[in-house]
Amino acid sequence: MGRVPYYEFVGARTRFQRLSDQTVFSGWLQSLRNDIVFVTAEDPLPIHADDRFLFQVQGPTADAYFIATSTGVPAIGTPCVQGATARQVVELPALDYDFRLITQIQMRDAQQQARKLVATMVARMATRGRNSELLITDASSGGMGVIVWDELDKGDVIRVEIKLENFAAAFNCEVRHCRPEPKLIGAFRVGLQFQQADRLSLVAWRKMINPL
Repeated sequence: MGRVPYYEFVGARTRFQRLSDQTVFSGWLQSLRNDIVFVTAEDPLPIHADDRFLFQVQGPTADAYFIATSTGVPAIGTPCVQGATARQVVELPALDYDFRLITQIQMRDAQQQARKLVATMVARMATRGRNSELLITDASSGGMGVIVWDELDKGDVIRVEIKLENFAAAFNCEVRHCRPEPKLIGAFRVGLQFQQADRLSLVAWRKMINPL
């Protein structure tokens, strides 16, 4: 396929498998060049200098594959999630890792909707006759990852209303998964998929998460 600019992958979800034991890790890509890649993770990764990994980075139009080696001890980075609702102030730590590429980057057609880390947004959630706030932590063209303080069931449909300075939209969303967030008492990580979203809202949403 044709050349895909590396900036499309900034903020994208990445999975990387250690070749020695097939252990799979994940994080968010912060920068990609021909010789080095920087990845942010929310938890310490049990990796060592010179471990070799096969990377898959999910982009909006293509996935990138390459092999890279880890370079050593991670550095403390800016929080992956930082925001506040009426319930709680949230600041989840992040660790930055860098890897040296030892193969060229190969591009293949995207296998699924790419998830991207976004600046944490506060939104309103309506479910079961109640209204509350949630934090949007990552986004894809067809949904979002959020933190909530009400446990939801897989298959629930909720309404999310977003009002920002230059963006306003409302989406009906199906809960794809819900699990406790261990770093926040009483909080849950939830994956949401849009249900019959109107075209204009979708176009605005996709421009916001992929502005370039």
